[in-house]
Amino acid sequence: MNAVSQSQPPPAPAPSASGGNGSLAGHVVVPGDRLYNNVDGSASAGPGCHKRGGMIHSCRVGTVRAEEGEGGVTVISVEGPRSDRLLGQVVDVGMLITGKVTRVTPAAATVAILAAGGVPLESPTFTGVVRLEDVTQVNAEEVEMMSCYRLGDIVLARVISLGDSRTFFLTTAEEQLGVCIALSKASGAELRPLSYKEMEDPVTGAKESRKVAKPIASGT
Repeated sequence: MNAVSQSQPPPAPAPSASGGNGSLAGHVVVPGDRLYNNVDGSASAGPGCHKRGGMIHSCRVGTVRAEEGEGGVTVISVEGPRSDRLLGQVVDVGMLITGKVTRVTPAAATVAILAAGGVPLESPTFTGVVRLEDVTQVNAEEVEMMSCYRLGDIVLARVISLGDSRTFFLTTAEEQLGVCIALSKASGAELRPLSYKEMEDPVTGAKESRKVAKPIASGT
């Protein structure tokens, strides 16, 4: 029996999702996880995935699926969780998020993502980064990050791509995106928007610079 088993090699494994490419199908993954080494073009990225650097990565929390598509190409996808408890953990490219600014440098603002697609996260597991070129629609050379965001600001932003694991690149270039809640550094009162780049302290009248989210008009 040993002679027979040695003379007949085991069958090749079915197409599977993995960075190796061993099987990851059926496994739960998070944004940034590498799912499939696709340097040979043998697979395509389905829903919940994207290609980067010859690899297929997950861009949501969910379960990995590997199915045969047209021409025998393996389609790798990540199916989002179905339970109400886990729905709040899904962050995907294109989603609108609400977040809190936790760090500001001349080149970027870091945001703790509090809600995605209108669904609150159970904890600030994911981080977003607004780069200088993604703050507004104007030339990045004309933008000063320190005049757009400050620590503690609550912002509305859109996810535009995946950075590192659990980190997303965000944009606030759309007029309805940007700072929606900010506190005065002088009085601690909540600032009110004056224009797309300025907010006002209702107590002192002092003005502070921000990249302001366009307020929703009421009664007009």
